[in-house]
Amino acid sequence: MAAVVWRRGEEGFAREVYDGLDAVIALPEIEARLPLAEAYEAVRFA
Repeated sequence: MAAVVWRRGEEGFAREVYDGLDAVIALPEIEARLPLAEAYEAVRFA
């Protein structure tokens, strides 16, 4: 599992890659964190 996040900074957009179910995406703008395990919790793969 992986997720790509694009964040806007002073010099444009920066790409961040989060890989593995143990990865956690920080969302400081809303003072939250998103574990990839939770994002993919209901997803079933064949």
